[in-house]
Parts: sequence; structure tokens; C-alpha cells
Amino acid sequence: MGEVYKALDPRLNRIVAIKRLKGQHSARFEQEAHAIAALNHTNICQIYDIGPDPPVGGSGCVPPSQGWWSLDFSAACAIGGTLRRITESAFGGTIMRTLIPLGVVLAALPLTAADDNSKAVFAKHWQTSKEFTLAVAQAMPAESYDFKPNPAEMSFGELMIHIADQNSQDCARAAKTKPLAKPPGTDKETAVQFLTKAFDTCAREFNALTSEQLDSVLFQLRGQPVTTWEQFWFTFTHTAHHRGQAEVYLRLKDIKPPDYTF
Repeated sequence: MGEVYKALDPRLNRIVAIKRLKGQHSARFEQEAHAIAALNHTNICQIYDIGPDPPVGGSGCVPPSQGWWSLDFSAACAIGGTLRRITESAFGGTIMRTLIPLGVVLAALPLTAADDNSKAVFAKHWQTSKEFTLAVAQAMPAESYDFKPNPAEMSFGELMIHIADQNSQDCARAAKTKPLAKPPGTDKETAVQFLTKAFDTCAREFNALTSEQLDSVLFQLRGQPVTTWEQFWFTFTHTAHHRGQAEVYLRLKDIKPPDYTF
């Protein structure tokens, strides 16, 4: 049906996959390729270019000095398998069947690398969230941990405990482990220790999960599937929400909150 090569695009210094197909280039499949190129999803190959083979004589590929790609034939089979798994995961192979008649397809490589990078990005921001939240917790004097703007609100200490407890509950649900025991006190020392332990435990549980586990459906919410990935992002957002609330508490006590970090 075709051949897949690992290649370097020297114009943008990126690794791509070149699929050279035996079928004839057709307007109908070019239109479908345009439609696919408009999509943006982690499980869909990104198309950079399509078209018939360039004139290359009898060799079947362009040497680096004569064209814009260089090929690594040793990785061709591995890349082909990766691309097949990507498209089968996305639409049960529909994309591969759609693109087979095209002359040349350039696609982003590979989904596993993107997943690994996504995990690293989340881990980095989770660490930043930990440090930022602890800085907010430390900014409030111990004697003001029982402060609340009005009777209906949580006290500052209760707010810090709530952040840590929700992190622990959500991460345990995602990782299918047991959450940490919620401490009875809401004093500063207890809150800081619980926050630290909850953030660190969640980081370990997240790092232990595979990409397949993160992509799996964890539960249904209002009839819609929620993946393990989304559960972690919910936890991240929940922390940011209540951390912002805690910064308002600091302002009400005439305390400047820590500078925003990203």
C-alpha cells in the first residue's frame, strides 16, 4: 500500500513522517485531507503537506543536497506502526484508509512522544502550583488562620485544608488508590504539612500512570465521559480557584499575596 520514512524538515528543524503511497493522487481525497488538516486533536496525525512525488530520477527519494528532506530508512517500519496505531486509535483506521490514495503525506510524529511531553508539562505546572499554594499558605500569619470574611465562608485554615483534601481525594480517585486522612486541625502547621503531603503524593501517583491509563475513561458526568487526564486537570483548576480565594483573604488582612508564578 505504501512506504513510511522518518525524515528531517530542515526548514523548521523538525522530525516528520513521510508516507509515499502507490495510489493515484485524486481531488476527492485531497479534499478529505484538507478536512482532516483542519482538525486539532492529540489522537489525530497533523498533516503538513500532500501532493505527488517530486521529480527525483530513478532513486525514489531526494538526496539532502537536492531537496528538503533526508530519510532514515532504519526507522521506517517503527514509524509506520506508530502512525497506524495513532489513526486506529483516533477513528478506527478511517484516516489511514482515507489518505491511502494520496501521493505523499507528511504527518506529525508520534503520539507517544506528545503524551510523554504532556505528562512532563503537567508535572512541571503541578510543582509550580504546589510552590505557589504553599507560598500563599505561608503568607498568612498563624494567628490569622481562623480569619474568614463572613460567617458563611471557610476560614483561611479551613480553605487550605480543603485544597489539600480535595487534591488527595481527586488524585486517589484517578490513580485508584486511597486518599490521605484528613487532619482534624486547621492551624497553620497542620495545613502546610497536609498541603505538602497531598501535592507530593499526587505527583507520585500521576507519574506512575501510563499514557493509556491517563486516556482511559474514569467516570461519567452528566452522561459525558471523563478521562483520568481530565480528573487531574480538574484538580489543578480547583486548586487555582481556591488559591485565588485565599489571596483575597490576604488582601483583606492588608497582606500582599505572593507574586504570580507560571
